[in-house]
Amino acid sequence: MQKDKTPMMKDMFEHFAADHENVWHLFSNTNDGLIITNSNNRIIMVNPAFSTMSGYTFDELYWKTPSFFQSGQTSLEVFQDMWGTLKNNNTWTGELINRRKNGSIFYSFLTITFVENKKNNNGYYIGIARDVTEEKEEQKRIQKLAYYDFLTKLPNRSYFQDLVTQKITETPNQRMALLFFDLDRFKLINDTLGHLQGDVLLVDVAKRLKKIFANEGLVGRFGGDEFVIFLPNASREQCVSLILENCFADFRDNAFKIDEKKYFMTASVGISFYPDHGTNVESLVKNADNAMYRLKSETRNSYLFFHDDMGDALMKQLILGNELRQAQEKQEFVLYYQFQMDLIKNKISGVEALIRWNHPSKGLLTPNEFLGEASEIGMIAEIDDWVMKSAFCEMKRWHKKGYLDLEIAINISKQQFERASFVECVNSALVFSQINPATVCLEITENIALNDIEESVEKIKQLKDLGVKVALDDFGTGYSSLSQLKNFPVDVLKIDPSFMIDSSGDDRDAALVKTIIHMAKLLGYAVVCEGIETADQLNFIREEQCDYAQGYFIGRPVPVAQLEKILVSSKLNRVNV
Repeated sequence: MQKDKTPMMKDMFEHFAADHENVWHLFSNTNDGLIITNSNNRIIMVNPAFSTMSGYTFDELYWKTPSFFQSGQTSLEVFQDMWGTLKNNNTWTGELINRRKNGSIFYSFLTITFVENKKNNNGYYIGIARDVTEEKEEQKRIQKLAYYDFLTKLPNRSYFQDLVTQKITETPNQRMALLFFDLDRFKLINDTLGHLQGDVLLVDVAKRLKKIFANEGLVGRFGGDEFVIFLPNASREQCVSLILENCFADFRDNAFKIDEKKYFMTASVGISFYPDHGTNVESLVKNADNAMYRLKSETRNSYLFFHDDMGDALMKQLILGNELRQAQEKQEFVLYYQFQMDLIKNKISGVEALIRWNHPSKGLLTPNEFLGEASEIGMIAEIDDWVMKSAFCEMKRWHKKGYLDLEIAINISKQQFERASFVECVNSALVFSQINPATVCLEITENIALNDIEESVEKIKQLKDLGVKVALDDFGTGYSSLSQLKNFPVDVLKIDPSFMIDSSGDDRDAALVKTIIHMAKLLGYAVVCEGIETADQLNFIREEQCDYAQGYFIGRPVPVAQLEKILVSSKLNRVNV
């Protein structure tokens, strides 16, 4: 059969070439693929470039129709347009998606022209095809970068918003849910294992979420450890709750693996509903984020539905944050001081510096009313530095007045303590103020010290090398056992005020306070009992040989002017200098 066909093909081609000498030259030398069919759409000739493009030889294509290598991915509308245009105009240009002999897809940009043969009233279709597969793949890659998150391959913020907007437009009367999904303690993974391993975890979380929500809706990533999930068919709170409970169960029962080690992750999720909490994507995302933010301020590993009051509260927080940034510049922060009493010598021994904010419209604010927000916006360490420097300068003034034995205690936040430059900052403040370091006690909470015991111990030793004292504050509220006390080279143990509430009446609280005092003294620590509000409490700790007392019964926090008046009338030794 092949022997019979070859002369016929040659004759047909030579006949065509004789009629179209210029086409023959083009046919032989062009780098573009060239395919020629007769008027019945039967292939009568292809050039070497087309064979290279398609993977088929001329023999394999002869007398077949071009549908032989169609991929099925070109739409019917394209073919209808092609034949309609050729019928009316004799020329069509467009893009076809075909399949090579090896099964791979290739894109061709094709121009087809019908050439009439006046001798026999027939004609030929001449197609010039350029392989644009690489260009199309590059376009897809660029499109993917534009619409998909590079790391997780999930829709990015822009594309996710477009998809949700499209769904809202299609079903404007349907109630739909949007979830703002934030991993808990992801920063700890990054800080401990490194960002590369953190990225591995994010990829696995993305795959897990995509699988969990495959039949429910759309998952996207907005950046960091923040994912968003749109549930177009979840119109009721109960439905969302059920879906999330299944998700949380999956996270609880199936650990994520990083370097063959298992890590169990949890998440906090805020939820908003269309159209209840917004009629556009931006509002829905903002309110779901607000709900998640509120949730994380109180707990973790849970979910919370947005309600309108949250928006008002968060707006107040935003305003408070902006006012905080201006407060230091406007010198609105002030220091108050609370006395500490030496129970052995029965006199004032020192003060604790406590910040207050003299707010222009709200009056005097205590730390509980603004330090949380200061921490959220990254100002806490800056405020702590101001407290330390200001308190040291006040101490210098008091020492010049002769109160050389007066000591000052200053609270140190987690952010301040964990800074690499913290010890150097303390040293700089001491040098600048020229006060005696032995009159300074820096207070860190039990939980701060326990965050990284080895690093904490090393930093405490460096502080003590400067000559300052270090106190373990709020003891009893953290996660340490009494046996861990010996690990910390501190000078002072401050018992949390919560233990003093019922210590004079509750045998268990009293026993606990006694135990802490006696054990601390055996370890060589001075003991301060905070929260002393009654004479009974004072007498109780005095009997247990506690060293120092602090609380409203001893004295409320007072501004510096009032403090100095009290110092004048106190039994504190004053030396003429």
